[in-house]
Amino acid sequence: MSIACGSKGERWNRDFDGHILSSTMRQVSPIQVAERFGPFEVHMCRSVTQAGLNMPVTGIRMFGVLLPRRLFRGSGGREAVDKDGQITFHVSSRVMGLGCVIDYNGTLMRASDTVSLRGGAQGDM
Repeated sequence: MSIACGSKGERWNRDFDGHILSSTMRQVSPIQVAERFGPFEVHMCRSVTQAGLNMPVTGIRMFGVLLPRRLFRGSGGREAVDKDGQITFHVSSRVMGLGCVIDYNGTLMRASDTVSLRGGAQGDM
């Protein structure tokens, strides 16, 4: 995984066993972020609980058009720390009528001075 900061936000590159997932993430408000990949821009609202970081989807744009909320209920992301102290994550967005937009999960692992990912990705990206 690599993250590069730029004028339009952060460029995230994730490598899941050779499957590359790239996106651009930007802060929209103090509690909301937007992640863009392909024709989609997914808006998520961050909230911290005892279980970890929750990021339910508050909006999805496809080719710049805002989709009705009823089409993506239950989509979102979460990050937590497991019993071994590793950071786990799961991000999933589905749109009724289209299916899976993005779905990936895994564990961040430190390998010397770099961070690697263990997990999987699927979806139409």
